[in-house]
Amino acid sequence: RISMHDAVAEILAADNIPALSEQDIINAARDELGVIGNYDKSLQSLFKRKVGATLQKPTFITDLPRSLTPMAKGAEDNNAIVKKVMFYARGIQMGDGCYEENDPHIQLDNFTKQYQRQIKDGFPQYPRDADFMSAIERAIPPMSGIAIGYDRMIMMVTGAQHIKEV
Repeated sequence: RISMHDAVAEILAADNIPALSEQDIINAARDELGVIGNYDKSLQSLFKRKVGATLQKPTFITDLPRSLTPMAKGAEDNNAIVKKVMFYARGIQMGDGCYEENDPHIQLDNFTKQYQRQIKDGFPQYPRDADFMSAIERAIPPMSGIAIGYDRMIMMVTGAQHIKEV
């Protein structure tokens, strides 16, 4: 079990790149990958391109930035991260799980922030689902779940290098 930040910091440290602070992560993403963005975007980019495939032993990645999973509940001690876990084995993300955010005000705020980031980052805009947003305002029951990728398990068993092979 390791936080996303610590997993990235370990890989970068092996390359003699300091990654202790959020600014270090931003600088490393810019210098190593050409990614220009905030801490969350930089951390995600470094994780995807440098860390995921190195996780050969079963590993749980924790403490993901809230902006990456707006429907997950925030951690009690740090609202910038969410109660989500990603499971990796043999360099493949096998699944993930989280506690769903069930406070309607926080959920609507998260969706609004995500929508604004998408506009800022130039992503295609889709109309908001008014029925879904209305349902959220009425309340969401407490829930959690985990999703296991059967296709990814088949990849691991067969030794496939890419999901398209299965």
